Parts: sequence; structure tokens; C-alpha cells
Amino acid sequence: MKKNTVPALSDDEFVELEDLLAGLPEDCGAMSSDEADGYLTGLLLSPEEILPERWMPWIVSAAGKEPQNVDEDTLYRLESLLFTRYKEIDHRLSTRNPIDPIILIDDDEPDAGDSLAPFAVGFLRSMELFPALGAVQNKAVGGAVLGVLRHLPAELQGDLAETIQGLDTDSPLSTPEESLDDLVACVAEIAEVTRGFTIKIGRAHV
Repeated sequence: MKKNTVPALSDDEFVELEDLLAGLPEDCGAMSSDEADGYLTGLLLSPEEILPERWMPWIVSAAGKEPQNVDEDTLYRLESLLFTRYKEIDHRLSTRNPIDPIILIDDDEPDAGDSLAPFAVGFLRSMELFPALGAVQNKAVGGAVLGVLRHLPAELQGDLAETIQGLDTDSPLSTPEESLDDLVACVAEIAEVTRGFTIKIGRAHV
């Protein structure tokens, strides 16, 4: 009997996804692949199901509209890759496995800024567009969401800036590896409450 397997992007497809997003017209304001990964993760942590036709347009266009002057085959391939990644993240959560976020490193500037910032930006965007996650009244969820959003660039922290500064002071993350482990654990904490998935993993800091 053939086993049911969940599609997963290959290494070449991850590169293709980033290239297709980067190749969209600049005025689209499309997300990068690591930003889209945070966005998809935020969607899948929502206590309410959000259909693809609602969330897909916001990845390829900051205005949530179908890009102009992009051929249908390119757009179809891009949406296919994004939906495969969506299903892959959902499968990891539902099978109680930690997420494995896309992290892009600039070979010319490997130490330039927080490599998790794009993930946090996409995560925040999902909460802004589809507010069900942000409306969850649960202390653990609130703390874990903050654990993701602490990676936001300073210019996007807004009212959270002082809280994030306090978190960075009280519970610093010293290395990229520690930061990644903490973010993965934060996602697991949210999933346990909003999706009922208990993912066994420990947070570096509480």
C-alpha cells in the first residue's frame, strides 16, 4: 500500500521560490521567502481556519491584489510552491514536530542584523490581516507571540518597543542558534493552545 506523504519543498524549490518572489515587479511589494514563511506560520497558528484564496494574494502583493504584468504560468508555479510550503508547515505542527523556518543568509554580510527579522515581519503581517490569533486571551500565547515579535526590526516594533527592550534585557538571546531554538519553542507554545498540538520542545528562555 502506498503511504500518504505530505509534499515538501526540495532545496532547489526553496531557491526557486525565493527567485520567483524576488523576480516579481518591485511595485508589487511581494514578500521574501523567509518573510512568507513567518506569514504562513502565523496563519497556521490562528484558532480560525483561513482559506488560501484569502491569504495567498498578500504574499505576492502588498496590496493583496494579483500582480500585473506577470504571466499566468509564473504566478501558478509560485502559488503552487507557496501552498506546498503551507501544507508542509501545517503537517509539522499537526504531527507534533518543531517548525524548520526558512532563514536567508547574505553571504556577503553574514552578520548583518537579526536573521529572524523577516520571519517576525511576516508573522506580524498575518496577525494584522487576520486578527484571530492576536485576540486569543491566554497569557502563554501572549508571551510566546512576543517571543516571535521580539525579532522585529526596531522601526516596526511600535508600541511593543519598550516591552521588547525589557525582554532583551531580562532574557537575552546570545547566539543565532539560541534565538532560533527560542523562536521554534514559542511557535510550539502557541500551537499547543490554539491548535491543540503538544510539541515537545523546551524554550531557551521564559
